[in-house]
Amino acid sequence: MEMDFLYPFFHGLNSANNRNFGYGFSESGINSTFGSAEVGYNNYLFLTGTVRQDKFSILNGKDILYPSVGGSFIFSDAFVDAMPGWLSFGKVRASWAQVGLTGQLGPYQTVQPYGLNGNPHLGRNMAGFANRGTIANPNINPALSTELEFGVDLRLFGGKLGLDLGYYDQTTTEDILNASISTASGFGSTTVNVGKLTNKGFEFLLTANALKRDAFSWDISVNFATNQNKVVSLIEGSNELSFEESRTRTSLIKHIVGQPFGTITGISQKRINGKPVFTAEGLPVRDDLYVPIGQSVAPFTGGITNNFSYKGFNLNFLIDTKLGGEIHSGTNQRLDNWGFSERTLQGREGEAPLTVSGVNDKGEALNLTLTPAQAQAYWGNLGSRDASQYIYSGDFVKLRQLTFGYSLPRTLVSKTPFQAISASFVGRNLAVLFKNIPNVDPESTYSFNGGAQGLEYFALPATRTFGFSLNFTY
Repeated sequence: MEMDFLYPFFHGLNSANNRNFGYGFSESGINSTFGSAEVGYNNYLFLTGTVRQDKFSILNGKDILYPSVGGSFIFSDAFVDAMPGWLSFGKVRASWAQVGLTGQLGPYQTVQPYGLNGNPHLGRNMAGFANRGTIANPNINPALSTELEFGVDLRLFGGKLGLDLGYYDQTTTEDILNASISTASGFGSTTVNVGKLTNKGFEFLLTANALKRDAFSWDISVNFATNQNKVVSLIEGSNELSFEESRTRTSLIKHIVGQPFGTITGISQKRINGKPVFTAEGLPVRDDLYVPIGQSVAPFTGGITNNFSYKGFNLNFLIDTKLGGEIHSGTNQRLDNWGFSERTLQGREGEAPLTVSGVNDKGEALNLTLTPAQAQAYWGNLGSRDASQYIYSGDFVKLRQLTFGYSLPRTLVSKTPFQAISASFVGRNLAVLFKNIPNVDPESTYSFNGGAQGLEYFALPATRTFGFSLNFTY
C-alpha cells in the first residue's frame, strides 16, 4: 500500500492523507513435466522434438499434453562450393508445435464465491450473495493452439544485408473467452470454451548496414507482419458470440462464424433498396439489427528502427505502425451529441446548411435541408441510430522511441575503475506522425489484449515520457 504523509518521516496511520486500504489474495500454479531431444548432422542439419504436460490449478487440476517438432537446414554450409559469393549464410526452417493455454482466466474463476449480506457481526439478518457479475464455469478446459511454420534466413554481402521471412498457420481450439449472457440469469457473463479460430500470416525482417564510413555508421531494421484471422466455429448450435459492449450501448464486439476475430457490430440505419431511411424531420430511422461495421484487430503491423553512430555518440529511433483495424469512437459520438465537435457547425445559423438524402419509410425519395433545430436533433441522435457513422480507421504511424547517448572514449575510461561509462537520454511515445481518427489517440481502447479492442470512450492518450540514465560497467 502506498500513501502520502502529512508529516515527513512520520510514517504512521494518523499522518496519512489517504487511509483507505484494501486486501487481496491470489495464488495459482502449474505443475509441468517436460522432455526434449535434439539431433544434428555435420553442423548443418538439425532436428528438435519436445513434449510437455501441464496441470493447471486454475482449471481444477485439469491437464493437457502437447508436443512439438522442428528442423532446420543450413544449406550455405552444406553446399559451400555451390554458393554464390554474395550469399554469406542461408538457412531454411520448419516446425510444428502445440501449446496448452488458459487465456486470461485467473485464479478462482472456475468456482463461484459468495459473500454475506446483512449484519454478520451481530449474528443476524445474514444472507449469502454472489459477489461478482460473472457466473463461474467449472467445466472450462484448457485451450490448444496448433501452429505450422516455415521460414528462411539469409545473410548477404558479408552480413551487411539480412533477410528473414516466415509464414505461419495457427489453429486454436477450445479457446477461453468471457461471453455475455442473458441478465435474466442473474449474471452478465460467463467463461466459455469456443470452437475453432485460425490465424495465418507472414512475418518479414530486413536488417542492413546502410552506410559505414570512417567513424560513422548507419544501421537500419525494417519489420512487418500480416495476420488474417477467422472464426471457424463457436459453441455448438451458435453462430455468433457477444463479447463486449460499448459505453454508448450502440455497438458490440462479436465473434461471428466466417468473420474475423473481434468483429465490431453496431446498430444500423434502416435501408430500403439500399437507400437510407429518414423521418420527415430528417432523422435517421433506426434498425435495431446489429450488423458488422468494422474489424477491431489490425491485420498489419510494422516498424522501422534507425541507428546512427559517430565516434562516441549514438542516435536510435523507432517508428512503428498499425494498419487495417477500425475503432468505434464513443468520444466522437458524444462530442456530436453535445454539439462540441467541429462538424456539428454544419446546419447552424450562419454556417453551411446540412442536407440529408435518402427515402422515407414508404421508399419515396427524400431530400431535405435541415433547419438549425432539426440539425441539432440530427447530430444529437445520429450515433444512437447508426453506429457506423462513428467507425474510424485505426491506422497510425508513431515516433515510438528516441534514444541519444554518448560513451566516453576508452582512453579516458581506462584511467577509472570501470570498463565503460555512458550517458543516454530516452523519450517514448513522442509524436503521432499520421492518423485518421479525429480527437482521440488511435490506440485508445478499453483493453489492449481483451475483447474490447476497437472500442474507445474518452480514453486518456498515451503518456509521453522522458528519461536520463548514467551507466557504469565494471
